[in-house]
Amino acid sequence: MKRAQFYLPEELYQLLEIEAKKEKRAVADLTRELLIESLAKRKAQRSNIFLELEKIAEPGPKYLSIKYKKYLFNK
Repeated sequence: MKRAQFYLPEELYQLLEIEAKKEKRAVADLTRELLIESLAKRKAQRSNIFLELEKIAEPGPKYLSIKYKKYLFNK
């Protein structure tokens, strides 16, 4: 496990301490769990956005990688 050090606003740290005490856990353990959940949620949202874009996007020209000059320079 890697060690990370960062600053939190006093109010946020107090909220973390309160939640950790309620759950009888360490603040670091709770922070790790919350970060994992938040990052997983962001990843899921990002992938959902790309799936939605894929549904509405029009297909591009065929063989774009081969005929890119035609599309870029009309040649």
